[in-house]
Amino acid sequence: MPKVPAGEAKGDPIKNLPRILKFCLSGLLAAAAVWAAVAGVDALLAWRFEAEASGLRRGQVGDDLALAAVALAATVGIVTMLRRALTSATSSRKPVRSDDPELARLVSEARTDSLTRLANHRAFHDLLAAEIDRRNNTGSAFSLMAVDLDGLKAVNDTFGHHAGDAHIVRIAQALQSEVGQSGTVFRIGGDEFMILLPNLRNWHAINLAHRIHAATASEAGARALSIGVTESKSTEHRNVLIRQADLALYEAKRARLAVVAYQPGLEPAAADPNAGGLSAHLKALASALARTVDAHDHGTSSHSEIVAELAAGIAAAHGIDGQRLERIRVAALLHDVGKISIPDVIQLKPWALATSELEVMREHVSVGRDLLVAAGFAEEATWVFHHHEHYDGNGYPQKLSGEAIPLESRIIAVADAFEAMIGERSYRPMLTREQALAELTALSGTQFDASCVRAVVEIVAEPAPPSAWPPAGSRQYPGNQPAPVTAISKLK
Repeated sequence: MPKVPAGEAKGDPIKNLPRILKFCLSGLLAAAAVWAAVAGVDALLAWRFEAEASGLRRGQVGDDLALAAVALAATVGIVTMLRRALTSATSSRKPVRSDDPELARLVSEARTDSLTRLANHRAFHDLLAAEIDRRNNTGSAFSLMAVDLDGLKAVNDTFGHHAGDAHIVRIAQALQSEVGQSGTVFRIGGDEFMILLPNLRNWHAINLAHRIHAATASEAGARALSIGVTESKSTEHRNVLIRQADLALYEAKRARLAVVAYQPGLEPAAADPNAGGLSAHLKALASALARTVDAHDHGTSSHSEIVAELAAGIAAAHGIDGQRLERIRVAALLHDVGKISIPDVIQLKPWALATSELEVMREHVSVGRDLLVAAGFAEEATWVFHHHEHYDGNGYPQKLSGEAIPLESRIIAVADAFEAMIGERSYRPMLTREQALAELTALSGTQFDASCVRAVVEIVAEPAPPSAWPPAGSRQYPGNQPAPVTAISKLK
């Protein structure tokens, strides 16, 4: 800490003597102003009473005018004296310099969380408001992530709050490391964080969320946190965006999913089972089934979740919202549930399947339909049953074509194919995002609905800072690894 020069210490009476004297003088001036006002009003009242006692007519216009003039003069005098007193008291204060390092330090501390050294709740609201202003002026989009730690109470109860604080710091460091220059991480509460991602959309935030999960998972692979995502593309108020991120986070925690992106079907009113929505029980069952499928199919630990969020984005691009959009998301989450019945020797085979094996693999859509009907997902069962139909009629199981294929099935088909191509599989190398989009585009109108392909291109093909994507070789996003383009019709 720098030394304070002699005579400039805060409590130096010699250095501060002029200021003390000016302060005392200002106090005397203020007291004199009040005394003069009181004396003037007292003299005015005495004069009025004497005038009335002498027999003068009450209410005389001249007397009233004189009384008003004296009162006004007294008021002006009081105000003037008080202003001079205040000016005298404050004129000796040293002006605050905008480049004062001590002031800058205090401002920084006021916007920094003391435990994690991340930006705090106050800084979050300031920067979110600034980003909304930038959006309003430039039309740019941005994403917001709500993050909540899982199991912090258990850590505190078992190992003590010191261990709990250390756990929070480790998670905060991991969040900061993964987000990097693509956004800002804030700690807004005990176990609550927010992440602001300028220029990034939902899809990019979802991929970043899966990278965060990989970085923060325990040694046993258990998730350390839950994430909800929302994006701003229009003129949403900041309170609306925060609420949307919180709703998505609540759904992720309730369903024990890695990340959920906000869509209107998550609104409480849209989740009313009496109004055609899915009950909380059915949603919990759906997420449990999806986790079972992904655990069974090694190397696709988050395939179902990514397909579900991508399908929701495609559906929203088609103008679908509310309960129907939520049902599509859940159907996409369950699209591979029939693979539970497929033997590992077929499902994990590292080369092309024989004809008989391919027939067994194709039975998963029938098995999935039967499981979903039995579980209470009657409408979703139909969409899952047809998600391997081709737009030109060369798919399975019933060789439907064009508009005869349910739109929901066409949406799931494109989301499933895109994620399968950019994800790691035992039977072929991963494709880059650009290669996968090129393959989808090449098969647009034949294998896939062209409108669904266009929606995927809009969702995932937008430029984003490289730090927002998982590193090359990760299964969520393969970076720029070269790989030959393989016909999607060969995918299982």
